[in-house]
Amino acid sequence: MRQKTLIELVVILFLSVLLIFLVRAYFAIKPAPEAGAKVVIVVKPGERLIDVARELEEKGIISDHRLLVALAKLKRAEKKIQVGEYEFSQGDSVDKILDE
Repeated sequence: MRQKTLIELVVILFLSVLLIFLVRAYFAIKPAPEAGAKVVIVVKPGERLIDVARELEEKGIISDHRLLVALAKLKRAEKKIQVGEYEFSQGDSVDKILDE
């Protein structure tokens, strides 16, 4: 009986954490309702995805750099970052950002 209660507690805790993550991811990843000003990001040689994601967050293109990095890892796109100049707008979807 006690073991069953412990297992139920662990499952509830896990589901709660998962729900919090999904809600946060939804609000962080969904595009803004209207497109904003264009922002140019320059990716330099040796720059990592996390560095670019932080810059996108600082410039208001995305709301949380960690979620962009996590999605890139899920899509196996974190190693595909290329040097160059990229133009983004507020409201661009994360998929569009990763496709650039």
